[in-house]
Amino acid sequence: MDRYFAVVARGVEPLAVKELEALGATEIQPVPGGVRFSGPREVLYRALLTLRTATRVLKPLREFAATTPDMVYSQVRRIVWEAYLNPTRTLSVSATAEKPPIPGGRPNKSGPPNRGFSRGGPRDGARPPRDPSEPPPPPLGGTKWLYNTMFAALKIKDAICDRLKNEQGARPDVDKENPDVVIQAHFAAGRCTLSLDATGPSLHERGYRAERGSGGAAPLKETLAAAILQVTEWNGLVPLYDPMCGSGTLVIEAARMALHMPTGGARPFFACEKWPDFDGTIWAQITTDLRSKQLRKLPAPIFGSDGSETQLTAAGDNAFRARVDQSGLSFILRDIEEAIPPTDEPGILVTNPPYGVRLGDEEHLCRFYSRMGELFRDRFKGWIVYVMSGNPTLSRALEMTPDAEHKLWNGPIPCRLLKFDLTKDVIVVPVYRKPAWEPTPEPVSTPPDDVLSGESDGLTEVETNSAVPEPVVVSAAQQVTETVLAISTPDSSAPDVSVGEVSAIEAEKSAEPQVPEPLVAETPVAETPVAETPVAAPTVAEEVATPPSPGVADENAEAAAILEYYERLLGNS
Repeated sequence: MDRYFAVVARGVEPLAVKELEALGATEIQPVPGGVRFSGPREVLYRALLTLRTATRVLKPLREFAATTPDMVYSQVRRIVWEAYLNPTRTLSVSATAEKPPIPGGRPNKSGPPNRGFSRGGPRDGARPPRDPSEPPPPPLGGTKWLYNTMFAALKIKDAICDRLKNEQGARPDVDKENPDVVIQAHFAAGRCTLSLDATGPSLHERGYRAERGSGGAAPLKETLAAAILQVTEWNGLVPLYDPMCGSGTLVIEAARMALHMPTGGARPFFACEKWPDFDGTIWAQITTDLRSKQLRKLPAPIFGSDGSETQLTAAGDNAFRARVDQSGLSFILRDIEEAIPPTDEPGILVTNPPYGVRLGDEEHLCRFYSRMGELFRDRFKGWIVYVMSGNPTLSRALEMTPDAEHKLWNGPIPCRLLKFDLTKDVIVVPVYRKPAWEPTPEPVSTPPDDVLSGESDGLTEVETNSAVPEPVVVSAAQQVTETVLAISTPDSSAPDVSVGEVSAIEAEKSAEPQVPEPLVAETPVAETPVAETPVAAPTVAEEVATPPSPGVADENAEAAAILEYYERLLGNS
């Protein structure tokens, strides 16, 4: 019984355990990022051909403490590499390491806290200079010396080549493109696990895609698509529909699952086929058995739709290469706004919309998700809907409470596969969403109170939209009216006048000719346009003349002077 290790994405370990149990594997032990298992050579071959969620299958050779580089060299050289290599065969060595945990991230003086350490720098190649005052990043893999995995791979390669030269007299060549033997080292918790890679190219490369990245800017990996379908527990006996299928990865994987097609059936080779102990007879028996169980037609229809004709063309080409184009898989040119159930029988709807990380804008996608949730509630009653979401804000924009959630990872993006059971009533959860932009109101000047009340003080038109108000022309009659009203109104700042003085002033006023009151009432200023009756400008004498100030000795003379002054003004106007 040999020991093996299946490499899977985070969150997929329980699904890989079920697959290995169905293959007859023993001693199954899930760990973060993979599953350990044991079994005969037949289990290894079946795992390579049928595992849908694993990306690699490794055969561990040795595990040892990686205290120093010299210790790694010594431990690697002790392995009997003659059983796997000779000077005529090529090899390739790669190394990975566990990053050190950094609670809260490392403080950064010029920006937000650092989320982790990367030896490769930013993807755009612009490595920012490190602040000399900051401490260097800690070593990788729980060691005290490993700061670059390429150095570890070089040390392991030297140990292997030196052993073969010492035992067989020559060193094997290194081939990074198409090696005969692939060796992988993983450093974690201060230890190193050295393994043989039985896979070669990653298992997510099924062989039906034309090229990497074809069919969209953010294609879904086949292993993740298979994991999504396994989480839905779809058995292939009910219709399945993806309204945003893109290049068709989800529906093609669903068709291959329903037809019992092996995942590695279209691959050109596996790395284990070049091992010295590879058993071609057992391999042929397994491949023949798997082909005999394949179906020609789908038990239930599978549909994929998309609003892009280019995407549907890529999906059709991928389905042809995957040999599922004649099985009952259908593609429909239809935008998500026009999505309707493709069959009368309810089924499962599963889709992977944009997350707002690499494609689209979050504010725009909030409105899109809100509309998508409304379409699901209105048109897909009786269906079970699964939405792969990598953005919690967008998930809330669906305005539905999920019945279940499953945590998955789409590369470095943590995601949630949300389940909405529309066979029962759904409670709409309204969510406030800030608009994409808020218009700034322009400042509006407030017109005078007399304009709001309709009194224009003799003006025929008032410009309220002008930034600088025009000067208002006031006639002499208006000035007199305002002055008379001001005199008749008590002023708190004026000196106090006794009752006797007021009586004397009133008696003097009765003896003098009074100003005719109908002057203002009979000829209102508003009825006489300024343009038709221009007002003569007051003379210099009139401008200089001012009413006598109060407080003189003779109060009667003061009142008479005031009345005479206003009579003269009224006469001139």
